[in-house]
Amino acid sequence: MFGTTPPTGFTPSELSSLINRRTIDEHAGEAAFLWLQRQQAVTAPNFRLEHLNMLDSRVQAHLAALHVAGRAGWDAALRIGDPEDVGSIFVLGCLAFDGADSDRMRHVLAVALAAPAGISAVVAALAWLRPDAVRSVSLLLLRSPVAAHRVIGSEVLLEHAMHDTRTLEQAATDTSPMVRECGLRAIGETCCSALQGLASRASEDAESKCAFRAAWSLALMGDGASAERAFHLALEAELPTVRQAVEVAMRRADPRWVRGAIRSLAASSRTRRLAIIAAGAFGDPAVVPWLIKECDDELIGGVAGEAVSMITGVDLRRLDLDRDAVEPSTSLPLEDQSLPQPDPDKLAAWWRAGAARYATGQRHLAGQPITSTALVGVLRTGYQRQRRAAAIELTTIAGAATLFRVGARADRQLRSLAP
Repeated sequence: MFGTTPPTGFTPSELSSLINRRTIDEHAGEAAFLWLQRQQAVTAPNFRLEHLNMLDSRVQAHLAALHVAGRAGWDAALRIGDPEDVGSIFVLGCLAFDGADSDRMRHVLAVALAAPAGISAVVAALAWLRPDAVRSVSLLLLRSPVAAHRVIGSEVLLEHAMHDTRTLEQAATDTSPMVRECGLRAIGETCCSALQGLASRASEDAESKCAFRAAWSLALMGDGASAERAFHLALEAELPTVRQAVEVAMRRADPRWVRGAIRSLAASSRTRRLAIIAAGAFGDPAVVPWLIKECDDELIGGVAGEAVSMITGVDLRRLDLDRDAVEPSTSLPLEDQSLPQPDPDKLAAWWRAGAARYATGQRHLAGQPITSTALVGVLRTGYQRQRRAAAIELTTIAGAATLFRVGARADRQLRSLAP
């Protein structure tokens, strides 16, 4: 229409009105949809960093198109989904906070606070953006009279590794339990030794979630007794973080206590699944024959197979050690539904042929004895749950300054892991 010469006398918002609305709507819808896929991929047993990077590149391309479209991109983001759709909240959050538009930011915060999981979607949006673009607003949110705002502020500072001792202490001593829980978790994930005393006192917090997070953080920093306490707190209070408690406790507590805890969990049908997860986290190849036997049970067979893979590194699908695909059972926990169902006979034969490669009594992760070099290798090439395990191990074995964030934007992870 205008030839090769750009039209003059138009503002950016007027130019955006000339853009094909259907195309912009497609960008908004795809950005939201792909981000939802990404959220599942971050904790999926069959995704590696390279897969996450491909998915992230697609999300970023759609967000960039919306950003270029200006007002038309914002309007398209408003039109997708319903007000409680977390994918649309993520997209709106990226556009509002990247543009530092105060009215749009207030709108996003209001929508997020009214939606289930809306807070996590806003945190994800701010974590997606450049650290320098969100630092000031995160500090403002941390000073807000609204507790949910303070949660967002603390979480975003943590995601971008921008917490300092003052902001950590502020969050960890907040009057709101949900803010306090975030702050106490951040102490551990940043390995802030200056606040170990605060975390130790908080492990007696009247709020079970806060007491757990304090003990969990101390465990993450290498305190074996706190690892046991976090385990018992999560189990007794039936907290949704019980898997996190198990994964840290098995890697931090005294090995004699760990073996006893696994036996105790395995003795009850109610906690047998946790026993299998615990055995995989501990990583002693001595438990592999027992895990293979547990593969016979369809309700926990997938978890048992994953525990074998966590220790030995065996890829059940690639080596054809799984059963024929069946419709996943809805009675399984969501995190188990994408796991392959191992074929116990094939897996037992594989183990008989290769068991000598794994030294009993020596902890392994993804097929390698646990060393700093091996753990970095898992972060580069392992599956997401293996990578999460490697990140936990590294906080002690290599004296890592912070817990490596396996859910961060893939391009940032790749830069951190570059040789």
